[in-house]
Amino acid sequence: MKTLFLRLIGAVTGARSYITLLLVAGACAWFYVQFEQVKRDRDHLLQTAELACVAAGSSLAPAPRKRRGELCIERVRILAAIERDTASASAAAMSEALATHERKTAIDADAARRSAEAARAAANKMEKQNAQVGGDDRVGAAWFDALNDVAGLRAPGS
Repeated sequence: MKTLFLRLIGAVTGARSYITLLLVAGACAWFYVQFEQVKRDRDHLLQTAELACVAAGSSLAPAPRKRRGELCIERVRILAAIERDTASASAAAMSEALATHERKTAIDADAARRSAEAARAAANKMEKQNAQVGGDDRVGAAWFDALNDVAGLRAPGS
């Protein structure tokens, strides 16, 4: 076993320049592959940025006295500000509409409560007037007032 190991080391020592060449070529191939991946990633990012700029209504291309992408960044900032302002205004309008709705609901509930109380009072008043009708079934002005109250009618001049 020891002689096999010594022969292997001897063979490696004799082919040192060849092994070094293979290691350098392997490292160069690895660097080449890494660089190609970096270029592919860069190209993909540039394509995505160009699509985003076109969607924003601008271009990624450099403009006079501006670097590449500056016009696009400005346009995106403007659009973001518009979206922020629109969202803020929409929230304020929705909040105001909700408050108005709640206020109207409270007013309607109060009106319904008052209407129910008035109907209950009118029904009680009518029952009292019916109880006061004599055996001859003759009714007076108070009975007709109570009947008008039950029907929701107002007396003249009120």
